[in-house]
Amino acid sequence: MSISLKDLIIAVKEQKLSKDQLENYHSELSNVFAQMKLETATLEKEEALFMYGKSEDDSVANRKNAWKASKSGQRLIELDNYCSATKTLLSSLKSRLYSIY
Repeated sequence: MSISLKDLIIAVKEQKLSKDQLENYHSELSNVFAQMKLETATLEKEEALFMYGKSEDDSVANRKNAWKASKSGQRLIELDNYCSATKTLLSSLKSRLYSIY
């Protein structure tokens, strides 16, 4: 069973979750987080090659802007923010689990 990040965020917001539900959501969220980090690594490698492959005449700022405007650059921006939000949710779930034990 694979739940989307959006569905996980909505489900985790519910205040009265059982211990088993919290553990399941923590596991699912950890899996989604790991997948996002793997995709982030791939995009960061792509970014490095993009930056290296540009003309020496292009400034670093222009190269960075061109990367951020690309489809892959846009995806990396999304993933960076999704990872931050997911990290916060994982911490929250962990705290909620500790309060039950």
